[in-house]
Amino acid sequence: MKILRYLLGISLMLCINISAAAETEEESFKEKFNITWPDDKRPEPSGIKEFDDYVAECDTLMDSLKVYVNQITWYKVGRIKVVNEDSTVSEILAVVDENETVRNSSLALRQYMDMISSGLSLTGGGVTITATTAAAVSAVAKKGLKGLKYAKYMGVGPKLAKACGEGLLDIIKNSRKQATAIRALKNNFNENGELINPELNLDEIEGLDFNSLPTIEKTKDQLNAEFEAAVNEGAGAEISDEEIDSLLNG
Repeated sequence: MKILRYLLGISLMLCINISAAAETEEESFKEKFNITWPDDKRPEPSGIKEFDDYVAECDTLMDSLKVYVNQITWYKVGRIKVVNEDSTVSEILAVVDENETVRNSSLALRQYMDMISSGLSLTGGGVTITATTAAAVSAVAKKGLKGLKYAKYMGVGPKLAKACGEGLLDIIKNSRKQATAIRALKNNFNENGELINPELNLDEIEGLDFNSLPTIEKTKDQLNAEFEAAVNEGAGAEISDEEIDSLLNG
């Protein structure tokens, strides 16, 4: 039992906050999934079934989470200041990506729907890896002092469980927040980013906080080219109100 408690203690100490300093909130989400084996080296087969199953389960989950976060594109509503040919400045709203390039709003909502759906399906991995970790700790503890060399690997399971829980839920929460803002944009602004009802009080638009929108400067030519590309990439990406409701409230 002393060995078991020791291994559990090592596991808990290694289950640290894995988020790192990042330039943006979205980048900090991705950092939470940067989980690797100690010294970036996968443990060799031990001959202990529960431990080897644990290693295989961790590898599978690490790969799935890496694929998930690497496919993420973050979108947000941006305030675009347009420098016209006569040097005057006008302002519109548009969906932009991480590179501040104008993107298609329907495509952004469609990708957010896929991101939320995939994220929710991965959250169950946290429950599975927690059970697998407990079984591995128990099996290794029975080996006594010979099992201590495996202790340093036991912290990976709790980190993965945390990523599947807190990490994925953070991404889903942020996705719904950004999708709500994009939907508000679609409902109140035309394809050129101009207010459909000029008399509408902007503070009354639910889901859009105009004080927190990033401000981006573009030339008229640059904006026109990006709008054209956004229209083209949105072909077939239209999303119904029912799908959006499911995305935001599911």
